[in-house]
Amino acid sequence: MSIKITGMEKTLLDIKKYTLEQEELFKKAVDETAKEVKANAKSRVPVDTGQLKKDIKIKGKNKGLVKYVYAKGRKKPNGKFFSPNFVESGTPHASAQPFLKPAGKKAESGFNNKVEKIVDRNVVI
Repeated sequence: MSIKITGMEKTLLDIKKYTLEQEELFKKAVDETAKEVKANAKSRVPVDTGQLKKDIKIKGKNKGLVKYVYAKGRKKPNGKFFSPNFVESGTPHASAQPFLKPAGKKAESGFNNKVEKIVDRNVVI
């Protein structure tokens, strides 16, 4: 007795296509979420000169699976270094005014929902 399996090549191609399509959806979810975090952080950041708001950036490959939203530190005109961490976390002389962490937390559940939908939508048994 023998069993003949046919269509394996097509099945393997379908699996590859499925994973590539799913990866693109994950990349899109990461990209959209990074943009949401950036916009939300900009709306939360305390504004003095407006430079810190301008310094909120996204780093990562275009349509990649990893993105970083950060606020860039810089030298002030007086030559001293300004770190956005001073605003986010506070100092002994100034209270914390978080803007990045709350923005990330706000986007977290939305991102998780997007990922669940991608996985649920593409589950084939």
